[in-house]
Amino acid sequence: MNKNLIDFLLSLKNASLAKKDFVKIKESRLISKYLPILYKEGIIQSFFKKQDSCNSFYIVNLRHFQNKVVTQDIQLISTPSKIKKISRKELISLHLKNKMLILSTPKGIMSHINSIRHKAGGFIIFS
Repeated sequence: MNKNLIDFLLSLKNASLAKKDFVKIKESRLISKYLPILYKEGIIQSFFKKQDSCNSFYIVNLRHFQNKVVTQDIQLISTPSKIKKISRKELISLHLKNKMLILSTPKGIMSHINSIRHKAGGFIIFS
């Protein structure tokens, strides 16, 4: 798991704990892969790219649900030193209520529901 990804997820969580409505994230290829997934799965409200005189960055608007920011409950499962793998069979047997896992699979980055649909296991990144 990449340090930039960990920093990105922690900045989302910290912004939500600080009751911010948005967070400014430095642009990178890795972040540009994860933002559409987070948007599609309803974890963030929206995002857009902005450019200063010399830097590009994303403005990420956080999603609120029942007066609570959704990203407040992000938990990192895999770390650079401890990577958690899960098979498709294990995903099917999990009974996740109101939780979503984001996985890195051979078919791309996706939620656990899409991973089951695509018949792929992978590395759990966060829930």
